[in-house]
Amino acid sequence: MLFISIFFIHLCVLVVPGPDFLLNSRTGLTGNKKAVIQVVTGTTLRAIIWVLFSLLGLHLIFQYYPFLRELVLFGGSVYLFYLAFQIYRSADLPLPAEHGIGHSYFFTGLLTNLTNPKALLYFSSIFSIIHFGSNPSTVFFIFIMITLETLIWFLFVGLAFSHSGIQKQ
Repeated sequence: MLFISIFFIHLCVLVVPGPDFLLNSRTGLTGNKKAVIQVVTGTTLRAIIWVLFSLLGLHLIFQYYPFLRELVLFGGSVYLFYLAFQIYRSADLPLPAEHGIGHSYFFTGLLTNLTNPKALLYFSSIFSIIHFGSNPSTVFFIFIMITLETLIWFLFVGLAFSHSGIQKQ
């Protein structure tokens, strides 16, 4: 039940358009599949970093300072409401122009959400409510599941937008 819950929570977070979705879809619209793969690799590495950060550091901090867990959960809720408002408010604005020559798609994918507080709040919230204590295989399975889910979703998004039929529209 825990795995199914985390799977669907993470899927909902992935599906909601945010910085990663916009970056992957915009890169896909260029038709450059190599760039899509580089962005997705960076995006997936970012997910791996946040999961490891959450598992190795934040969980211990929340164990010793439970009030910080509550603060992060509250902050995450406030930020998600703020994000929803920003998405609603900027729905009609055009996306910024594509980067020029010499642009590193991998590092753009990596840095897009390393600098986004939503990612920190999301991962720390998810992993602060799960108690891993006695079962390392649970931690490993969740780590692999989130990594693969992120990789598959953003490959789908980027490659779908790189399809010539979508680009013509």
